[in-house]
Amino acid sequence: MLLAYGKFDPDLNPIPFSDWSKAYGAVEIDLIQFFQWKPKVSEFFKKWILKNELMIIPRLSIRTQREADEYLELFQIWEESFKDQTLYYSIYSGRKKWEPEYALKELKKLPPEQRYCFEWAQEDRLENSSFLFELHSFSTFVVDPHWHLKQLKKLENIPLRFKLHGWNEERWVRRYGMPLISKISRTIASSELKSLVLSYSGKTEEAVLFKSAGAY
Repeated sequence: MLLAYGKFDPDLNPIPFSDWSKAYGAVEIDLIQFFQWKPKVSEFFKKWILKNELMIIPRLSIRTQREADEYLELFQIWEESFKDQTLYYSIYSGRKKWEPEYALKELKKLPPEQRYCFEWAQEDRLENSSFLFELHSFSTFVVDPHWHLKQLKKLENIPLRFKLHGWNEERWVRRYGMPLISKISRTIASSELKSLVLSYSGKTEEAVLFKSAGAY
């Protein structure tokens, strides 16, 4: 199983990124914020990615409206540096759930030659996000293997990507613990793609547990 460090931010993970678990094989970054990093940080990041043979998941919100040319330039510049290191592009609505009336206009501006994974928010279900299947650029969904567990049977014919957010009805999950980690890992093992983004506060401490549980 390929583990990714969710929401990598050089302000929280300052150079030289020394507090890094080798359990991770990828990092998820905000694509817009990346182009706002200081040049020396961006340069170090690229060398660090290549040296450690890491993959990258660029993540992009389509809540902010942009011109098609802006999206095109964004992806062109990114691919000039990181095309071979890009695991997939994660596109999210920036809202509580996917809503066609808000999303479609913006999604149609994205470069059509790319393929995108559409990340579910907390309230998303197949019923409200099935319109995304109609997009030529659709690759798959990014779902939470714990929170969206009941939806997975409806998606069993789709090779999914996974992301753990720490969502809970009563409070945020800071630690999942070994019993849940084993259960979640078994869920992911049944998927063809076998990738998991850890995006909750205890991710660094539990990354090695997910790595060992997912070493099938």
